[in-house]
Amino acid sequence: MDCENMPEILLVEDSKLFGEAVKNKLENEKTDIINLLTKDWPELVTKRLNIDKKFIFYAGFTQKTSDTKEMIKKVNKFKKKYPDKYNKIIDDIETVVKDIEVVLNSGDSSDLIKLLKKNSILLNRLAKESRIEIETTALKKFREIAEKHNGAGKPSGAGGGDSGIAVFKSK
Repeated sequence: MDCENMPEILLVEDSKLFGEAVKNKLENEKTDIINLLTKDWPELVTKRLNIDKKFIFYAGFTQKTSDTKEMIKKVNKFKKKYPDKYNKIIDDIETVVKDIEVVLNSGDSSDLIKLLKKNSILLNRLAKESRIEIETTALKKFREIAEKHNGAGKPSGAGGGDSGIAVFKSK
């Protein structure tokens, strides 16, 4: 993949930036690593996946932070005002995410790329319906470049600007 086409995004192939993010969080919250990792994280579900080595994952950072709490407030406002629209999109996203979990464990990379593209379409539908910027210009470019190279890309977390993931089939 030609990384020179991604000037606004910093690609990470190792954990150096992740370490910096954790360091910043530790300093901001005035805590230590044990307290941070053992903290109660409501709604967080973690699962071990047996990911096949057929996949290559990239993380992209736009160097623009996103306010997760603000994003959640905006989504909740949309949910309250248009519950049917919200529930339909979220149900569709949940179905795709469950399918992604199955595919990650099976190693079928062609289905993974298709499902991640479908997830991206659903997130963009949520953004359009709710009028919330989930995929910024930089993240859109990141996704488009991934797709140009037969991969898939999408915002990570709550969206809104700070990071995205791209997945490719290894050669």
